[in-house]
Amino acid sequence: MAIEVIVGSGPCAWAAAMGIISRGGMPILVDFGEKPDIAAPKIRGSSALAVKGDKDRAEVFAYPRCLVSSEDGGHLPISSARGGLSRIWGSGILARGASEFPQWNEIFDEMNHAFASLFSAIPNTGAVDQLSRRFPNSSNALIAPQSNRFARIVSNMQAQSMDVLAGFPRLALRVDGGACVRCGSCLRGCPEDLFFSADRLLRELERQGLCQIISGPVLEIETSAQNVSIVLPTEKIVADRVYLAAGPIGTPSLLQRSDLAPKQLRVADSAVFYSLLLNMNRANGDEAEFTAVQAALLADHPGRNDFQVSIYESNPEYGDRLGAMFPRVGRVLSIPKLVLNRVNPMIGFLDSSVSGHLDLKYNAGRTWVRRVENPETRRSAHSVISRVSKRTKGHRLHVLPRVVLIPKPGSGYHSGASMPMGGDLVGMDSSLRISERVKLVDATVMPRIPAGSHTFTAMANAYRVGSAAP
Repeated sequence: MAIEVIVGSGPCAWAAAMGIISRGGMPILVDFGEKPDIAAPKIRGSSALAVKGDKDRAEVFAYPRCLVSSEDGGHLPISSARGGLSRIWGSGILARGASEFPQWNEIFDEMNHAFASLFSAIPNTGAVDQLSRRFPNSSNALIAPQSNRFARIVSNMQAQSMDVLAGFPRLALRVDGGACVRCGSCLRGCPEDLFFSADRLLRELERQGLCQIISGPVLEIETSAQNVSIVLPTEKIVADRVYLAAGPIGTPSLLQRSDLAPKQLRVADSAVFYSLLLNMNRANGDEAEFTAVQAALLADHPGRNDFQVSIYESNPEYGDRLGAMFPRVGRVLSIPKLVLNRVNPMIGFLDSSVSGHLDLKYNAGRTWVRRVENPETRRSAHSVISRVSKRTKGHRLHVLPRVVLIPKPGSGYHSGASMPMGGDLVGMDSSLRISERVKLVDATVMPRIPAGSHTFTAMANAYRVGSAAP
């Protein structure tokens, strides 16, 4: 049996592993590891990490700082020793169609098969609504449970024909046996074990004897005509093929220090911004005081002015996140629950064509990450706020337009496209052109970074590549 190694342990690593297993292979997964001499310190309380407000979930590992460092000393987008944010990832698995990525037209039959295979492996909910004009819905999806208040609002917005689409996101939640009706009664969103977890699923594959998991980190990749080697701190693994799923910063930086990629790369980043809406629609007693339900608004057509806005039912989780990022805002958010129940947090994402980006520059054994802001980002965010306001105010959702917070590039969740598939560096089979034994299976190979989540699309590509005959 061929030796196949996957570097990473997040959603794309799991998808690639599932692809390899589907054709009878047994992958070896190498995560970032916890070696004392190079492991970064745990970070507590960072708003990018405490997504559910739980202390345990705020304890994840950053990139080993001796290998990847930020030029300004700020936090980089986070990855973890064993799956990182994938342990709480679950919302917005939006499968993108050919209109979103025309650069991938030739592989969409293969991608559609991969989408179907992953949907069959991940219990999920969904909704057939206007969003499906851009994001195909899985045939086995159930209607996503939502609070009645949000269901009425979204239904009313869908009755209009405008340039903003309204609907509910797809959610990777277990709904078997009525395990969760997404009522929000737990006050902090749905229980963690209901969400998709690459970490948990990989451990289950290992328990079944279908894969092997080894602690890293990977220091370097060595290639030859006969094989490819993964260099760890204490050993070297010689493999027939290597699949890189270390994330949009981890993968290109590993290639840089292995002399397999240019010493300077640009990582596209979809800017994130935060705002608020005043919800004048009364709850009528059939929903929890705090719920985690979410409505999504998107531009009708993908492109330079594309955006996604997620509006959350009043949930203190998002107040906690904003308070962690901006202490002054945190003090303002310490207001009575009666008022908080009428204030809906709004998180927006902008297409990377108008957002900032991250420059990755390799020097003296380390990749340095520099944030490059784009002044057009704020103008675009305010333009989105205006469009959303026109769409929502007739439904008693009033945008508070002056409340627009935009963190620096790299503070969001959607980045990649540093080595697009089909370009000069990577072929359409996701392999490096200079070394076909090395395949990239994360957001690094995306043709561009659109507004909103592209995780599931990257996962589908990882499955497609992993399941392909060697």
